[in-house]
Amino acid sequence: MGLITGLLWCWTASAMAQTNTQLPADEGYGDKPLPQVTVEAKRAAIQPLVRAFIDQTVVLKNAEGVPRWNSPVCPSVVGLPRAEGEYVLERLSQVAHAAGIALGSETCKPPNLYIVVTDNPRLVLTEWARKSHWEWFGGARPDLIGRFIDMPRPVRVWYNTRKMDSVDEHPGVDSEVGVAALGAQDTRIIKSVVWYFSSVMVVVDQTQLTGISRGQLGDYVSMVSLAELSTDRLGDVPTILKLFSAPRDRAPLKMGPWDEAFLDALYNTNQASLQQLQQMTLRMVRDLAP
Repeated sequence: MGLITGLLWCWTASAMAQTNTQLPADEGYGDKPLPQVTVEAKRAAIQPLVRAFIDQTVVLKNAEGVPRWNSPVCPSVVGLPRAEGEYVLERLSQVAHAAGIALGSETCKPPNLYIVVTDNPRLVLTEWARKSHWEWFGGARPDLIGRFIDMPRPVRVWYNTRKMDSVDEHPGVDSEVGVAALGAQDTRIIKSVVWYFSSVMVVVDQTQLTGISRGQLGDYVSMVSLAELSTDRLGDVPTILKLFSAPRDRAPLKMGPWDEAFLDALYNTNQASLQQLQQMTLRMVRDLAP
């Protein structure tokens, strides 16, 4: 792992109890089920917002598909006090478990998810690129690596992705949104390849964490560790992705139903389908307006 290997202290988190978050019931209905017409009205109202969110935040690889973890996540934390690092990994475990994302065992190695907190990210990244840009940056072009190193954001995320035959992926079925698990040889609406994360590096600038709680940081890091997202156009959507762009007094305090519904949709729709974004939209709408 180069210069940094000897400094790594790693805790791997086991999956925690799954939690289910639902929108509050409408006033006047209490615990009674909402009438179907009310549910349909709710879904019709939020569907355009959901689709806009997906279109503006999801990053496609080679315009082909949405990458995600297809192998167990083995996380490592560097640069935080032990208790803080364990908290971040526990929160990551909870979020991953709720979305159905596999985690490695407590002794898994080597790590494939690096969460690094430092007061000099530029220096650390420059050293990593100099020592082993293939190991940390997947052999990317020097200009792309340089742009990442110079990025002034509080949290930088580098995703190393690979592709695999979609037949080997064995996509599942989501009957509620009409997803058929068909092999690539069976239909032209199935992609021949899917993209997955081989490793992810999350680099947090400690000098830009003023006013950020460990709970907020843990939720934000969990979200960007499990999905490759653009945070430039978030609109009015209530998401933890606004943590660093919203005014401090209006910043989200934690992940909410919108974030949880997105991860559920990403990891529980057919990754090989050409209609995956539509399937994600329908699943998110169903989760947000059950």
